[in-house]
Amino acid sequence: MKKQIAAGCLICLAVMAGLLLFWNRLPADIPVEYNARGEVAAVLPKPAVVFGMPAMCALLHVLVISQLQNRLHLGGFRRYVCWIMPVLSLVFCAVILIGSLQRK
Repeated sequence: MKKQIAAGCLICLAVMAGLLLFWNRLPADIPVEYNARGEVAAVLPKPAVVFGMPAMCALLHVLVISQLQNRLHLGGFRRYVCWIMPVLSLVFCAVILIGSLQRK
């Protein structure tokens, strides 16, 4: 279980490093939510997205593994539960990055 926690946290930190590569190209306020028309509904400051979102995903990753995996009877899906937050971190940050770079 410790290897899964470390691997997932490394993926979340890699997302942070990937966002840091685009730091100068990102706007000061990054769109994080869109409405049905595709208009920006909510924005966050650049540091909150680049540092906060991957850190929050890493924290949630630790909680998912330490709490849910031991308490749920998932059968064959048990080995996949540990990758929920790292994958969501990659997807969410990629969508936010693509959306903010297209709107700039």
